[in-house]
Amino acid sequence: MYSVVPIEMGWMSVNSGSIQKRAIKSAFYIMAGSLAGILTPYLFTPASAPKYIAGYALTFSLYACSIILTIVMRICLDRENKNRDKNPKDVSHLSTEEQRDLHDFHPDFRYIL
Repeated sequence: MYSVVPIEMGWMSVNSGSIQKRAIKSAFYIMAGSLAGILTPYLFTPASAPKYIAGYALTFSLYACSIILTIVMRICLDRENKNRDKNPKDVSHLSTEEQRDLHDFHPDFRYIL
């Protein structure tokens, strides 16, 4: 599981236009991971050994939610990218610095999954 963390952090950075969005997304990601570390001792207690039904039930339900949310995110990002392709905006009147300041609102920015 730990090998996934750098990949997910990199993906979040690529799909964020501004430094502020990257920082907030990274903070939420680290916060969620920390919450999991806090909850684990309460879910996998010696009293529920050896099957740990409550802990595994929550773990697998969160895996299912993750799969569902990934599919929903894929659909939403594809829809947004197609919308940007269908409705191109002209930003040639803006300077290079102003275009850079648009971040993920720039018409050429595309989300990836």
